[in-house]
Order: sequence, then C-alpha cells, then structure tokens
Amino acid sequence: MGAVKFGRAAVGIDALAALPVVRERTPSRGMLIPIPAHPDNEAKRGFNQAERLARVLSRQNPALTVGDFLRRTRESLPQVGLSARQRQANVENLYSWNGPSLKGVRCILVDDITTTGATFSDAVRAVKIAGARGVTAFTLAQTPPRVVRKTLRSLNY
Repeated sequence: MGAVKFGRAAVGIDALAALPVVRERTPSRGMLIPIPAHPDNEAKRGFNQAERLARVLSRQNPALTVGDFLRRTRESLPQVGLSARQRQANVENLYSWNGPSLKGVRCILVDDITTTGATFSDAVRAVKIAGARGVTAFTLAQTPPRVVRKTLRSLNY
C-alpha cells in the first residue's frame, strides 16, 4: 500500500481494485466521487490515487459513474502526521461540490486510505449540501487504531 500511497505505483491501484474482496464490497450503483489529493502529493505522485481507483471501479461496473467535481476550497496541510483533532480542523470546510445537482443521487466517496475519517466527514458535508440522497465512503485501507500501532511497534513489527 505504501508504494501506492507515497510512490508512483498507479498500476498498484488497478491490482488492488481487482482483488475479489474489493470487488465484492464495492457498491453496485451510484456516483463515485474521488477525494481530491493534496496538490503537493498529487504533483509528486503524478496522479490522484482516489481518482484512479474510482475510474478502475467504474470500468469494472458500468452502473457506477465517476463525478469528479469535489474541489478543495483552500490550501491545507497534508494529513500525515497530524493528530485526530488537528486532522479534523485541517479539513473543516475544505471541500465544495462544483458540479451538477446531486439531488436524489447515491454518492460513494472514494479514497485510498482513511485514518480518522475527518476527510470523509467534510466531503460528506459538501455532497449533502449539493443534494446527495445518500453517501457511502469507500476506501481500500484503514490505518489501524493507535493501540494496535503501539503494540506492533513494541513487537518490532
């Protein structure tokens, strides 16, 4: 996952999206809305991994469309290394919907990884303002809770 998150391994997204567990957990219909990457990270990587994932999922299931209209309203810090409280403050009112009305549309927010859910929380706010009927979050991975990370470090894992 690290090569996908921090490297230029765009092909890794395709491989992960093809895994049976990912395919069976992907919603069957709705609009896939990729979370915009931090501009510095996207520039380093050369792509937005959430957008890449959304496009791969929509190719696998034509009932899923991609609505790439979620935008950042201001600059923010990268979330890596921030505490849960800092992450929430960092993304507060960060996103807005700059596309067609979402009235009655089932939305699936897509990101590669979630830690505290702060990013998804603000993105949900933005698409609900735009009229989304329902919102689901879809992610490839979730960082383990702090207690698990601490245990793994103590085991030198």
